[in-house]
Amino acid sequence: MNFSDPFGLCPIEKDGVPCKLYVTAYGAAHGASLSALQVSARHGLYDLAQRSGHDLGVNATTNGTHDDPRHNGVSNCCPERDDPNKAGLAVDIGEVDHHVVGTAEASSGVADVQQTGLDTPGVMAVIDPNGYWLAPSQGKPKQVQNDPATVRQHGTHMHVDFW
Repeated sequence: MNFSDPFGLCPIEKDGVPCKLYVTAYGAAHGASLSALQVSARHGLYDLAQRSGHDLGVNATTNGTHDDPRHNGVSNCCPERDDPNKAGLAVDIGEVDHHVVGTAEASSGVADVQQTGLDTPGVMAVIDPNGYWLAPSQGKPKQVQNDPATVRQHGTHMHVDFW
């Protein structure tokens, strides 16, 4: 797996240069690490970058506190959901093509990544400034979730869960 794209020329089908995954400055300052992801999630994230045709900047993997136990195995809101086996199956994407999610510069890239995530079987859920989609079980299509509060909490990043 190659995480480098020094010239920003992706996807690989375009010119042989793969899209890259990188840890944002925010993510680095808060302990994000791509190697902290489970292998399936790391491969899924790489696949999401390639399929969408965008470089993806990661703000959070297993670092920080989250309601979703797929980040680090612990649910900040709901201890009954704690599950250490789920740690490393979620990622927060804070930048698309080096533009901060939630800004006008990132909006078309966010829409591309969102749509690609909805069409990718290994992705369980996508939450971003545009909405919240969740698959009821693996292999099932993602369904819109009516949860405006959760969407508001994701105004500056995309949360992606992997199976």
